[in-house]
Amino acid sequence: MYYLTEIRLSDFGLGDTLALARFKLVSRCSDREQRASAEIFQTVKGLESNDRKQALKGLRHLVKLAQLGKPFN
Repeated sequence: MYYLTEIRLSDFGLGDTLALARFKLVSRCSDREQRASAEIFQTVKGLESNDRKQALKGLRHLVKLAQLGKPFN
């Protein structure tokens, strides 16, 4: 069994203001109580230092876009 957890701006230290008409970025996780078990966080944690920074930067950008609630190409 697996659970879904939302990846939020607060995961990147950017506050937790959530827009009403927003999209949600989610990741599968193995433990409903621990958001750190999210598959995306485990994958990023396994990357080399420079790759990890770039992956987190890209993920943070996707979360910001999702907050806008507008489709993008």
